[in-house]
Amino acid sequence: MLGIGDQVPEFSITGVKPGFNKHIEDGESAFETKWTRGSDMVIHCYCDRLSPDGIALVPGGQLVNEIADADALKFGGRVRTVNRGRMVVLRNANGFYAAVRVVGIKDSSRGAGDDELAIEIWILPEKGRDFSGVLD
Repeated sequence: MLGIGDQVPEFSITGVKPGFNKHIEDGESAFETKWTRGSDMVIHCYCDRLSPDGIALVPGGQLVNEIADADALKFGGRVRTVNRGRMVVLRNANGFYAAVRVVGIKDSSRGAGDDELAIEIWILPEKGRDFSGVLD
């Protein structure tokens, strides 16, 4: 938990297009994400590359600052289907965790002009697992 005077970790809102792939960060905290369309309400997030090496769906309705131990989530499998407004937590081979919330999905096969994925990303520094200090 953050206290008075503590620095709030940065987060970013990123639009991802075309093809729904996004390289996030550099160095040890890098994540190379792969996404494919499901509909204009859901999208599939994959764990097919070296990073991330684990992916977990965050239980519905849970806020990022309610994830006290990212490692306690159910990592496994190579794909998670994520509804708009829901989150996944990614773990890379170097032990860094990133929470990713799907904010918006545009699907060109369903009437949108382009394919586009809007996401919010929080990457914990220093290989932390506790997102409870992040302001949502």
